Amino acid sequence: MTKMTFAEQIKHPNWQRKRLSVLEDANWECENCGATDVTLNVHHKQYVKGRMYWEYERHELECLCEDCHKAHHDAQDGLKQLLAEVDINASFALIAGFHHHSDWVDRKNIERGRDCDALAYAAGFIAWMAHGLEIDEMHKVGEFIASMCRETSETTLVFRGASRVFGKA
Repeated sequence: MTKMTFAEQIKHPNWQRKRLSVLEDANWECENCGATDVTLNVHHKQYVKGRMYWEYERHELECLCEDCHKAHHDAQDGLKQLLAEVDINASFALIAGFHHHSDWVDRKNIERGRDCDALAYAAGFIAWMAHGLEIDEMHKVGEFIASMCRETSETTLVFRGASRVFGKA
């Protein structure tokens, strides 16, 4: 079977059914801001090479209004730009899973951290990399990380709390 294009996948009946299921599950409201009288999108939190649009579990998808969807992608683009600008050692640290210099010594500590909560651990690495940024830039990094986590995850709750402290909520 030939690979389907993006346009073909979003028109496919399997995606339309999955999309409708997500919208209904979210009660036709943005899962980020609660808006109901706007156009809603089904957002893939991440893409996995080789998967079709409809081959994702519900927890990998979220219902977002156009504004929240755009804000998420803007934050993601900002993080990509940040990662493009950091030096190779900082990038390697992020990819390899290290957030503190002492982690380079104890391999078991690295594995425990990643196994316990990989996203929270990754957030630590990004925080370490972003230590020289202005507060607004740090907020964008935190917003992106929180957007990848479940609403009730510790990472998201900590970010939301910090946002209130800094007047960003």
